[in-house]
Amino acid sequence: MIGQLRRAALVVGMAVTLLVPAAVTATAATAAPAAPAAPTGEAGVLGGCWWPDICGRVVNATGRGFSATIDWPKRGTGDWWVAGWSSLGGNGIDVDGFYVGHGCWMAGYVEGLGYRYPFVEWDDDWHQIHNNETAFITQHSC
Repeated sequence: MIGQLRRAALVVGMAVTLLVPAAVTATAATAAPAAPAAPTGEAGVLGGCWWPDICGRVVNATGRGFSATIDWPKRGTGDWWVAGWSSLGGNGIDVDGFYVGHGCWMAGYVEGLGYRYPFVEWDDDWHQIHNNETAFITQHSC
């Protein structure tokens, strides 16, 4: 069952983090599935991207986890969990947004190709990440 629900295992620093839908908790880490040999769609469609610089990405530099989506129109269903001190996106995964829980607040910065927003605050709601952007979450309070 865990193998069917596993989305990807990413190496962040020296720790391996298992990323699964928000409703599932897993304790075993397994290898990430192999990426298809050739692109089957354009960047941003159902979470697919084929060049690291065009993938949406979120980096969680806090100890508190949150939900993210790879399908913006369907956010809130089938979301992925971004654990504390981990990241999601790149290497074929295009993150389209993340969720700040009710009564919570996040802050950090956003970088894209040729630009950087040095301080951004996000209140409780869904927040979109565009292709080629990385949202770095450095503060998370509830």
